[in-house]
Amino acid sequence: MDVRILRCKFLHFPCENPHGRSFDNADADDAEKELPFFRELHFRLVRELVVFAAIAALGGRESQLKAHTGANLKEENTKQNLADALQIAIPLNGFPRTLNALAVVNSFK
Repeated sequence: MDVRILRCKFLHFPCENPHGRSFDNADADDAEKELPFFRELHFRLVRELVVFAAIAALGGRESQLKAHTGANLKEENTKQNLADALQIAIPLNGFPRTLNALAVVNSFK
């Protein structure tokens, strides 16, 4: 099942799946079956973002940061999400480390 469809379904806004069936009136049983998958997906997204922020805070770990930036983009976190996480951490990380991490994020297309 497509991740975007699950987001539509569990965030309670109407959407259509590729097969034309609306999820507005989905069965509660179907929702209960798919909810653990959605929780696991959300957990992976947040976990990868936290790991990215922790590596950025270490500083001098550009190769690991590059690998985790790619993993974040693969997990459907956007470059803007990564930049926002770095922006929040500027007082803790310091400006030079944040700039280095932003350079790694901006190196991806």
